[in-house]
Parts: sequence; structure tokens; C-alpha cells
Amino acid sequence: MTQVNGNKERQARVVKVSRDKRPYAAAMADGIQKPVTFSLDPDHHVWKETEFPTIGTRVILSDIRKNDKGWRAQNARFLRPEDEVDQAT
Repeated sequence: MTQVNGNKERQARVVKVSRDKRPYAAAMADGIQKPVTFSLDPDHHVWKETEFPTIGTRVILSDIRKNDKGWRAQNARFLRPEDEVDQAT
């Protein structure tokens, strides 16, 4: 895991994708027992990619916060090969 602006990045596996009028995804993040959700709505600027993830996709989550409804990530993106290299060092 790396730090971005003091926030730990965590790898996670997508377990749910909702494409409703407020699209979001839920993922199981390393070190967190409950799912972490994140917005896929382009207006919210949380999901940094142009296409939605699918179930089973590995992602990187950061700036994870707890609220009354559970854990929320404020930044999310696809896992890339260079992320694997960063973990090996």
C-alpha cells in the first residue's frame, strides 16, 4: 500500500455495481471487514476512470471514511500493473 496526500491506498475487489440514477460500486478492501462503497457518478469526481468496473475487478481505493451507513472511498480507480510494482518495493 502506498500513501497519497497522507491517505493510504488500499487494493479492493468489486463485489457490486449499481447503475441506477446514482451509480455506485461496493468493494471488499484489504484490511476492512465491511464493503467500501464509492460513487461512479461522473459529477462526483470519485471514480477516476471513463468506464465502470465489473464484479471481480481489482481497484485502488483511497481517502476512505466511515459514516453512519458504512465505509466510503472518496477516490477510486482501476488497479494497474505499476501498482503491483509499488507493493513489491
